[in-house]
Amino acid sequence: MENKDNIYKKLDQFIRKYYLNQLIKGSILSLLSILLLFITISVFEFYLKFDVIFRTTLFWLYIIINSLMILNYIVVPILKLFKFRNGIKYSDAAKILGKHFNEIDDKLVNILELAEMDKSNDLINASIEQKTATISPVPFLNAIDLKRNIKHGYWLLIPFVLLFVLFISGKQKVITDSSERIIKHNTFFEPEAPYSIIFEENLVAEQYDDFLIKFRVEGDEIPKNFYIEYQNNRFMVQNKSNNSHQFLFKNIQKEENFRLNGGGYKSKNYSIKVIPKPIIKNVTTKIIPPKYTKLKAEKLNSIENITVVEGSQVDWKIDLNNIDSVLFKLNSKKIIEKVDNSFSFDNKIFSDQNAEFSYSNKYGLGDTINFKITVLKDQFPSISVSQAVDSINNIVFLDGTISDDYGINALIFNYIISSGEDKSIKTIKVPISNDINQNFFYEFQLNNLNLNDGDEINYFLEVFDNDKINGSKKTKSTDFIYKKKSKKELIAEKDIINAKLKSSLNNSSIKADELKKEIEELNKALLDKKKVGWQEKEKAKEILKKQKEILNEIEENKKLNSIQQKKQSDLNSTTQEKQKKLKELMDNVVDDELKELLEEFEELLNEDDKEKLKELLDKLDLKNEDLEKELDRELELFKQLEFEQKTEEIIEDINKLKNEQENLKKETDLNKKDSDELSKEQQKLEDSMQDIEKSIDELEDKNNKLENKNTMPETEDIEKDISKLMKESAEDLNNKKKKSSSKKQKESVEKLEELENMMSAMQQSNSEEMQIENMETLREILDNLIILSFTQEELIEKTNDIKVTSSEFVSLVRKQKQLVLDSKIIEDSLFALSKRAVKIQSKINTEITQIKDNMKQSQNYLEERKIKKSSEKQQFVMTSANNLALLLSEILKNMQMDLSMMPSSCKKPKNCNNPKNSNSMSMSDIKKAQKKLNEKMKNGSKNGKKNKGKNKMSSKELMQLARKQGLIKSELENMQNKNKGSKGSKIIDEIKKQMEENEYDIINNNISNTTFERLDELIENFIDYDKAKKEEGEEEKRESEEWLIDQKGSNDFFDEIVKKKRKQLELINSNPINFKPYYKKEVSKYFNSIYKE
Repeated sequence: MENKDNIYKKLDQFIRKYYLNQLIKGSILSLLSILLLFITISVFEFYLKFDVIFRTTLFWLYIIINSLMILNYIVVPILKLFKFRNGIKYSDAAKILGKHFNEIDDKLVNILELAEMDKSNDLINASIEQKTATISPVPFLNAIDLKRNIKHGYWLLIPFVLLFVLFISGKQKVITDSSERIIKHNTFFEPEAPYSIIFEENLVAEQYDDFLIKFRVEGDEIPKNFYIEYQNNRFMVQNKSNNSHQFLFKNIQKEENFRLNGGGYKSKNYSIKVIPKPIIKNVTTKIIPPKYTKLKAEKLNSIENITVVEGSQVDWKIDLNNIDSVLFKLNSKKIIEKVDNSFSFDNKIFSDQNAEFSYSNKYGLGDTINFKITVLKDQFPSISVSQAVDSINNIVFLDGTISDDYGINALIFNYIISSGEDKSIKTIKVPISNDINQNFFYEFQLNNLNLNDGDEINYFLEVFDNDKINGSKKTKSTDFIYKKKSKKELIAEKDIINAKLKSSLNNSSIKADELKKEIEELNKALLDKKKVGWQEKEKAKEILKKQKEILNEIEENKKLNSIQQKKQSDLNSTTQEKQKKLKELMDNVVDDELKELLEEFEELLNEDDKEKLKELLDKLDLKNEDLEKELDRELELFKQLEFEQKTEEIIEDINKLKNEQENLKKETDLNKKDSDELSKEQQKLEDSMQDIEKSIDELEDKNNKLENKNTMPETEDIEKDISKLMKESAEDLNNKKKKSSSKKQKESVEKLEELENMMSAMQQSNSEEMQIENMETLREILDNLIILSFTQEELIEKTNDIKVTSSEFVSLVRKQKQLVLDSKIIEDSLFALSKRAVKIQSKINTEITQIKDNMKQSQNYLEERKIKKSSEKQQFVMTSANNLALLLSEILKNMQMDLSMMPSSCKKPKNCNNPKNSNSMSMSDIKKAQKKLNEKMKNGSKNGKKNKGKNKMSSKELMQLARKQGLIKSELENMQNKNKGSKGSKIIDEIKKQMEENEYDIINNNISNTTFERLDELIENFIDYDKAKKEEGEEEKRESEEWLIDQKGSNDFFDEIVKKKRKQLELINSNPINFKPYYKKEVSKYFNSIYKE
C-alpha cells in the first residue's frame, strides 16, 4: 500500500509541474503577442493614419486578442495549478509519463485501472504492489524540463530588438505617437502634413449670407487638389492657382465646422463664426390713389421702385430684427430716424421722389436701399372722330371714340360759320356715359343753320377729363369743314355720272345681244354633233365668260346708279321717287335663277351631256333675252328720267334768274348803286340766260334720243327776246339810262315768267299725258291678256277632250299658233310700256316670256300629238297669265293713285276728262249704286236657281259683282276721308264692314239669305247716315247725278282679289298639273274674267 500512495503523490507533483510549465510558456506567448501586435498596429497607424473609427476598431481588437491570450495561457494554467479548477486526470498524466518513460509504458495506466477495481481482492492488490515496486524508482518530475522554456523566451527578443532599433534610429515616434493615437482612439489626430494651411481672412461670416473661405498652402509637398468635409459631405475645393484655394458656403445661418483634406492628410477642425445680420422681417407699402381716379388701393410687400398716380398717399409699415438704427429719406430730406424694430409713416406724393432707406446693428452690419417713386401724371383725354355727311337730309353724322385714363367729364361740339357775320364759336354738349373708354355718336342738323350755296362751316369736338389735382384738361379733335356745294357743281357731277351710266348700260345691252347670237350659233352647231366636242366646250366656256362679264358690268351699273341717285338727292329733285324705282329695277335685273343657271352651266362644262347642254343653252337664251330687254328698258327709262331732271333744273334756273332780275330792277329803281356796277350785274344775268339757252338745246337733244319723245314748246323766240332785252338793259346802264334799263328789266322778268310757265306746263302736261297713256295701254294689255287666257282655257278643254286620231288636231295647232302670235303682240306692247313706265317690274317681262315659251312648247307637242304634255304646258300658260294679271292690276292701281296725287291741270281742255279730274260721288250716288248692285245680286241668284237648279252664278258674273262692290267701297272711303270727324263716321265704318263681307261672299260664291239680309241692313245704314247728317245741320248740296261705273275707270277691286286669292295662286304656281280639271277651270275663269264684262 505504501508503494501505491507513493505513486499517487508522485503523480500530483507531476501535474503541478506540468501546469507550471504551461504557465511559463503561456506567459512568454502572451507577452510576445502583446508586443508584436502593438508594434504592428503602431507602424501601420504611423504610416496609414487611420481615422477614429478604424483606430477604435484596432484598439478593441488588440484588447480582445491579448485578453484572450492571457486568459487562455496564463489565467487558466494558474487556476489549474492551484487547483481552483480541475486539471488533467491521473490517467492522462499516466499516459503522458508512459510516453515519456519507456520502462513505464502502460504499467502506470494498468496500476490505476487495477486500483479502481475491487480492493478486497488480494490478487489485484498483489498485482498492484508488484507493478508499483517496478516503477517506483522512476523520477516522474523529470518528464517536464522547465529549462526548455528558455528557447521560447528567445522569441521575445524580436519585439524588443525592433523597439530598440526604432528608438536608436530616432523613429520612436512610430511607437510613441502611434500608440498615443491608438490609446486615444476616439480623438481625431491631424496627421502631420508636409505642408501648412494659412487662411487669408478670419473665419467670421454674416448670418444668411454666402461666405467664401480663401486659403493658401505652403510646404515641401503641396497636393494638387483639396477637399472640404462638413455636414457629413465631401466637396472639392476650387483651385485658383497652385497655392491658392477657395470654397463658398451658401446661406450660412449658424456656426459651421469643417476640415480640409489634401494629399491624404486631414486638417484639424476649423469653425466659422456667424454674427447676426440685420433682417427686414416684413414690409407693407400701401398706395392709396386719389378718389376721382376710382382706382383701388394697392398693397406691396417689399421696398421697391413704385409708380403712383399724382396725389396718391403712400403708407409704409416696416418690421425689423437685429437692427439698432434706421434712417428714411425722401429727396435727401430726413423723414424718420428711429431705433425701434418696427415703425410706420405715410406721405402724399405729387412729384418724382428718390427715396433712401438704411439700417444697421451694433456689429456694423446693415444696408441701404435706394428706390424711386415715379409719379404717373393724369394724361390728356384722347379723341378719334370720323364723319359721314347725309347730303339728302343735310345731316353731319359724327362718330368716334373718346377715352381717358381715369374719367371723362364732358364732350363738347363746337362750330363756327366762317362765311357768316357772327363768327363766334357755338357749343353743344354731347351726351356721354361714365365709361373711361366709350364710343359716341352725334347728329348735327345743317338745315337749322340756313346755309347758302358756297357757305362753309368749321366744326370740331373737345373732350374734357375729370382731373381734380390740376384741373380738367381738354383735347381737341380734327377740324372738319363742310362747304355747301352750289347747284351748278352738283349738276356737273351728276351729268358726268349720268354719261358713264348711259354708256355702261348701252355697252351691256350690246354685249347681251351679241351673246344671244353666240348662244344661237352654238345651239345650231350642237344639232349636227352626236356628242359635245372640244370646240363646242370652248365656245360654251366663252359664252359663260361673257355672261359673267355682263353680270359684272351690271353690278358696276348698280354702283353708278346709287351714286347718281345720291347726287340727284342733293338737288332736292322731284324725280327722286322715279329714281328710286329705277334703282330697284337695276338691283333686281339679275335674279337668283340666272345665277343658279350659270353655276349649273359651269358644272356641265366638265361633262359630255349634249341634251343637257342644249337644254341649259335654251334656258340661258331665254334669260339672256330677258336681260337684254331689261337693259334696253333701263337705258330708255334712264334717258327719260334724265330728260325730266334736266327739265326741272331748267325751270329752277329760270326761276332763279327771274328773281335775280327782279332784285336788280329794284336796285336800279332805288338808284343807290353806280350804273357801271349795275351794268356788270346785268351782264352776269345775260350770261346766265345764255347758259339756260344751252340747257334748253341740250334738253331738245335728249328728247330727240328718246323712243317716245316728249312734247316740247317752241321757246326759241322768247329766249331771243329775253337775251335781247338783257343786252339792251346793260347798254342803257352803261349809258346811264336807268329808267330805260328798268323798263327792259321789267319786260325781261315778264318774259322769264312766261318761259318758266311754258316749261312748267310742258313738265306737268308730259307727266300727266304719259301717265294717262300708260294707264290706257295697260288696260288694253289687260284686256288682251284676259282674252288670251279665255281662249287658252277653251283650247285646254278641247285638247283634253280630243282623241289622238282626230282630224281636228290641225285646227288646234292653228289656234295655238295664233295664240303664240297674240302673246307676241302682248309681249311687244308690254315691253314698249315698260320702257315708259318705271313701275313695271322686271318680273312682268319674265312672266310674258314664260307665256310665250310655254305656248311654243305646247304647239310643238300638239304637232307631235302629245296631248298630256301639251296640256301641261297650256296649264303653265294659264299660271303665268294669272300671275301677270295680278301684277298688272297692282301696277294699274298704283298708276291711278299717282295720277290722283298730281296737281290738277283741268284748265287745259284736253285734261278735263282725265280720271283724276272727275267729280267724286256723293253719299246719295253711293247709295243708289249700292241699291243697283243689290238688285243685280238678287236677280243673279234667282236666275241661277232657274237655270241650274242651284244658287250659283258664273265666275265672270261674280267677278263683275265683286269689282262693282269694291269700287263703291272705294268711293265711300274717299268721301269719308274728306269728311273726317263728322257725326256719321261710325255709321260709314259699319257700312264698309258690311261691304267687305259682301265682297267675301261674292268671291267665294257664297251668296245666301244671310247675304240678302245684310244687303237690306246696309241700305238702312245709309238712311241712318242721312239722318245723322241732318241732325248735324249738313245737307247734301251737290246735285245727284246718275253714276255709271266705268268698267275701265278704276282698279280698286283688284286689291281684295289679290289678298283673298294669293294662296290659290301659290298652289297653281307650285303644282298646277295636279289640280282637278274642274277646279283648274274655275280658277282660270276666276282670274281671267276680272276685266271682262
